[in-house]
Amino acid sequence: MLLSTNEYLTYKISFWRKLKLKILKQIKSAKFIVTFTITLALYIIIQFHILDNYIIQSIKDFYKFTADFGLKLENVYLEGQVNLKNQEIVKSIESEVGTPILKLDVWEIKRNLEKLDWVLNASVARELPNTIHIKIVERTPIAIWQNNKKQSLIDDEGHIINESDIDKFFHLPVIVGEGSRLTSGMLIEKLREYPKIYNKVSAAIRIGDRRWNIRLKRGPEIKLPENNIEEALKLLTEYDKKKGLLGPEIDVIDMRITGKIYYKKKEK
Repeated sequence: MLLSTNEYLTYKISFWRKLKLKILKQIKSAKFIVTFTITLALYIIIQFHILDNYIIQSIKDFYKFTADFGLKLENVYLEGQVNLKNQEIVKSIESEVGTPILKLDVWEIKRNLEKLDWVLNASVARELPNTIHIKIVERTPIAIWQNNKKQSLIDDEGHIINESDIDKFFHLPVIVGEGSRLTSGMLIEKLREYPKIYNKVSAAIRIGDRRWNIRLKRGPEIKLPENNIEEALKLLTEYDKKKGLLGPEIDVIDMRITGKIYYKKKEK
């Protein structure tokens, strides 16, 4: 069949277009087969945990291999422990002697330790081949907080440390009253600047969550002002040097008015 120039060009373009479409169809078909095959393989691996089990077993074999070469927990070195009990620390590690040391999660141990009431912060480090080094900063109790006939140790932030073993902290002042737990830290800090007063404090009572009354051992009850406690304590110290106001013969010292001291002697 003879074709004109225009018919030839049309035929040629049509031929290559059909060929291109056919090739693209084959490619799309191949992509589908590859995609389907990969998807099916992944489904089988995930569904039957083939890869998971392989990885888990490989990790177990690795830890066993390292432990066989001496990289296993044998020692725990502690720093900073004062009141924290050994069993609480051991429980936080959650691992027994002989556990592969590389398997231990030091960050998890740190988090467990810092959940304990006595612990302010902790650091945990692996010291190969066989030691865990734990550094602890314990909370410092400053008072015994009494609430609803229940006593608890607290630190300067008002954090409740412990509700047992309080007997060995009998020297700390007892604090009571609305708002006393969260405000006692500032009071104790100011009292410590005046050791003669602080060392005699037996109790501190928060009045209306505004101010404090201080009770001294073998001494008076001191009614502090709402503000300017530092000035009041300084003034009280000066008056005590002159008149011995902190002795057992004084019943009450009223300092609620700034710059003034009123006191009452005990009745004989």
